[in-house]
Amino acid sequence: MSYLKRNGLEASNYDRFPAVEVPVEHASSIWTGWDTIGEAVLSRLKRRETGLVAVECSPEVDAETVAEALGRRLESGLSLLTREVFKTPAEVNAMVAPCTGGYDPVF
Repeated sequence: MSYLKRNGLEASNYDRFPAVEVPVEHASSIWTGWDTIGEAVLSRLKRRETGLVAVECSPEVDAETVAEALGRRLESGLSLLTREVFKTPAEVNAMVAPCTGGYDPVF
């Protein structure tokens, strides 16, 4: 018996080609190309005294390419990738050791 049938499923529901349909009334909010995206974001930032741009990427996206492409166009003062500022598993273990008695399988 297959994994799917054992779990009461007839077929996989994994979407190999996910897509989001954008309503027509929002079509003007879609930008393509780094220059166009940069101009659109920068124009919105310039309307404010200060600003922050956060970009969330799915795992298969090359975040370095996105950060570099946008950073060149946004005149940013600071750019960082969150994975560069996360603590390592060893650092997290050292931090929680006093609270867990030195061993906690969750961490």
